[in-house]
Amino acid sequence: MKRLMFIGPSQCGKTSLTQSLRGEALHYKKTQAIEWSPMAIDTPGEYLENRCLYSALLTSAWGADGVALVLSAGA
Repeated sequence: MKRLMFIGPSQCGKTSLTQSLRGEALHYKKTQAIEWSPMAIDTPGEYLENRCLYSALLTSAWGADGVALVLSAGA
């Protein structure tokens, strides 16, 4: 199974997209840390917005088959 890593700013829908891909009911949940599942890696928006946390994103990207940038429609 392929695993995608979702990155993007806060409140753009990364967690909702991950929940939908897993077939879960959609509910708001603020992601506080990088969360791994068999099909997705969900990242907090702050990790992209803060250069000090880039190394955590780069390290986690090694476990993904692809990286998807998620943006809100109003961006």
